[in-house]
Amino acid sequence: NAVYSPSNKLKIYGSKYKLEGNYQWKPCRLNPHSGEIIQVKGPLNPENGWVRHEIGREKLILEGFSIEGYTPMVNCHTEFLDGVMNPEIKDQIASYNIGAESEHALKGLPAMPHHCPSCGDEREYQAKRRFGRSSPIRGFRTSAEEMSNINIRSQYIGLQGHSSRKLIAFSDSRDRAARLADNVARRHREELIASSVLERAHDLMLVEPSLLQAYLDGNDYDYVQRKFIEKYMQGGEESLIHQAALATDMEEHLQQLKDSPYLEEYRNNILNRGIGGGENKLKYSLEESLKDLSQQEYPSLTKPMRPVAHVAGTVTLPPLARELLMLGMNPAGFSADAIEPLEVC
Repeated sequence: NAVYSPSNKLKIYGSKYKLEGNYQWKPCRLNPHSGEIIQVKGPLNPENGWVRHEIGREKLILEGFSIEGYTPMVNCHTEFLDGVMNPEIKDQIASYNIGAESEHALKGLPAMPHHCPSCGDEREYQAKRRFGRSSPIRGFRTSAEEMSNINIRSQYIGLQGHSSRKLIAFSDSRDRAARLADNVARRHREELIASSVLERAHDLMLVEPSLLQAYLDGNDYDYVQRKFIEKYMQGGEESLIHQAALATDMEEHLQQLKDSPYLEEYRNNILNRGIGGGENKLKYSLEESLKDLSQQEYPSLTKPMRPVAHVAGTVTLPPLARELLMLGMNPAGFSADAIEPLEVC
């Protein structure tokens, strides 16, 4: 509930003693995809500040404005000249729209209010005297350092055609320069983990069921299905990955799933994950990426149909760890124990 929503006497102070105004918390809806905010129309309930009967609620939700909340809106403003109030512009009411005469007032007043509509905390005293933080609400926005990280990663990706990729970045802050390389590496790792999980989910939720269905129907494979077979039949370098842990004969797997009555449950589980599946369609279990699950736990064409004898000196890795390893990254991360593991007796 908005503590201050019924009030229109909340003060907001601009910079350099030139402007001050009154504002009120108004009910609104946020579109989380576009960032747009739209005011909700209708008579207000004085107990909580929300509208009694919201006009056009279903239409707004369908258009993406799904999150309910409150936004501060200026009611009027007063201007000061050399610290003295201008009697001609005292408690002036305006439209406060972009392009209107009152636009300069919006630019002169702070975007973050001095009062919290939830807990009641207020910083009006600090704002009026221009010291300390003037708002109890923190603004969530992309930092300048994160923008540098994004630019660096984008530049590095653009160097993919070169055999030796190097990028030099400069910073006018020693502290920032010390964090830069580590932050870029960590953000890059996070992106690779996310993309690897999404790629695995795409393979098992969309490509694999469609490939199996095409085989059962006797249809030709499309380009994506052929790439799936190529990817999981190759299996990477034998020196890095236990080859037997991957599907070495995709056609044999498909034939077994088609002919064997004992594998009917596996076949149905794979088909039901696809677009035409049942209640579990397009639902990917993250556990499948993080653990080496058997066919019985999570059936897939990318795994051997029968248990494989363990080969001395090898280990069967989960899909995510295997993917990161093939990308040249340590699946365990950047910790000291991951780089130099402790010996356990």
